[in-house]
Amino acid sequence: MEILNLIYSKSNFKLLKSEINSGIDIPQDFVNKSSLNTLGSKFNIGDGIFVLSGNELKELYLNDNEYSLIKPFYTTSELYRYNVDSKNKYWIIYTDSSFKNPKTMTQFPNVKSHLDRFKEVITSENKPYGLNRARDEKFFKGERLIVQRKCPQKLSFVYVPFDAYFNRTFIPIKTSRINLKYLSGILNSKVSSFWLKNKGKMQGDNFQVDKDPVLSIPIHLCKSASTTLINLVSITIKGENKVFFEEIIDAVIFNLYFPEHMEENSIDVLKFVEKDINDVMKDSFFEKLDDSEKEQVIQQLHAKWSHPDNEVHNRIKQFAIKSPEILKPILES
Repeated sequence: MEILNLIYSKSNFKLLKSEINSGIDIPQDFVNKSSLNTLGSKFNIGDGIFVLSGNELKELYLNDNEYSLIKPFYTTSELYRYNVDSKNKYWIIYTDSSFKNPKTMTQFPNVKSHLDRFKEVITSENKPYGLNRARDEKFFKGERLIVQRKCPQKLSFVYVPFDAYFNRTFIPIKTSRINLKYLSGILNSKVSSFWLKNKGKMQGDNFQVDKDPVLSIPIHLCKSASTTLINLVSITIKGENKVFFEEIIDAVIFNLYFPEHMEENSIDVLKFVEKDINDVMKDSFFEKLDDSEKEQVIQQLHAKWSHPDNEVHNRIKQFAIKSPEILKPILES
């Protein structure tokens, strides 16, 4: 298909296998129906084993040393497309394969006492106290992207700038070779969706986003447009009207992958988006602004790009009409 060839031809950056990992493998996160049959009536479905609620954590009365094993745990309730709610509801007892040796737990008596209550149902290869697969901890710390392995209808790459631990529902991407906000814009785009629908794994309307499909996505790194795309992603993360700004991001990314085609058909938008951002932000970087300034920028750009006389607004409206062979199939896919 010509569209796929055009997308592939723009690839000038590839993620490495070593930059993508998997979430923690936790066979026993909570008590379930099966484990309840073994544990008996003193327990309830949903009781935390390796994953604890805030109240359950408090009830363990851990000392400072034991708290070194406790990490913030995130789920689909906190991880959204583009951004994350920093207020986690759960905590994980993060123990690696060294805890297969029971003596390792002697300096953590309250954690040991808690896990001992569930020893009959813990099936980890690193039992009695280690997680089944703790993974390389660097993938849970600092700035990175996280994506749901099964994305319903829309890709959901999340920019996370702080420590966050999660299970195999997600895969993390950690690299210093490309700006991660820029990368999230590319990976969440309609261009990437179109690529994966045709070249990746689908389960009905759901994307199966494993390591190989992510590695296959043709990434175009355009340094001259990077500040614009990073600002747009930052605005999308901060603002409430995400769908509106995602449309602008998609328009810019179309321009990165199909520049000649869009210029020939007078639907190129990048230079107009850059001008509008500069008119509002005066060469500032969005993340350097304070919260009130950010809100003003978001409101002003929304007003600009909603106005019927705005060039960006009008060109986006013409995408499917003036590009029936390239943009229309992507937009409708």
